[in-house]
Amino acid sequence: MELPTKEQTIAFKQKIQNDPIWFVNNVLKKKTWEKESEILNAIKDYPEVSVKSCNGSGKTYTAGNAVHWWLTAFEDSVVITTAPTFRQVKELLWREIRSGVVKGMYPPNVVLDTQINLGDKWFALGLSSDKPDQFQGFHSNRLLVIVDEASGVAEEIFQAIDGLNPYRILLLGNPMQNTGRFAESFKHEGVKKISISAFDTPNIKAQDAVIPGLIQQKDIERIKSRYGEDSDVYRIRVLGEFPKADVDTV
Repeated sequence: MELPTKEQTIAFKQKIQNDPIWFVNNVLKKKTWEKESEILNAIKDYPEVSVKSCNGSGKTYTAGNAVHWWLTAFEDSVVITTAPTFRQVKELLWREIRSGVVKGMYPPNVVLDTQINLGDKWFALGLSSDKPDQFQGFHSNRLLVIVDEASGVAEEIFQAIDGLNPYRILLLGNPMQNTGRFAESFKHEGVKKISISAFDTPNIKAQDAVIPGLIQQKDIERIKSRYGEDSDVYRIRVLGEFPKADVDTV
């Protein structure tokens, strides 16, 4: 088989860097819907991206795809991921990351439970958010930090992340409370803001389970019946909006 030329290799790398949707569709062999594509393109174009969403919107799945795109697109890049608990890091975000690996993407034995090790300066790592000092020392010209369920992450962790001077930051989560860094990011002019309501998602638009795992009409009806359409629970879990009440009353 004829090997690609140097020019073809450079062009392929540039295609990946400039088009994360193409990478996910053609390398990871996954389809993306509108909001997933918006998140991926936002990471490419904006220093900080905040995504507030309903339940079951696929935001963590998309973040997992973003990790593979970043590591593949940029040599000697680093991805640091975190969430309120290590269980969430390992069993939610990193489950998506591990399941997204396709054959031949990485050398053997580099993908671990919460690590992808491609080199001393080229890796992804999952950290718990209970010890701010864990976030010291990670420096890269292509550092991406992903904070999943960002409403539950303490302010001192965000301060530690800011100290890394990351090239890109992605915050994701249900909008659980009106205070804290996640809520404040939606008032900040320098942040690309993305909102996902259940009514934006493919399953609700199609009135059919066209994408397994995403929120369905029966999930909306269950929340509506139990808590009411005017409740903060409905606002958070279905509409992907911050609560009207203070955090103590949610």
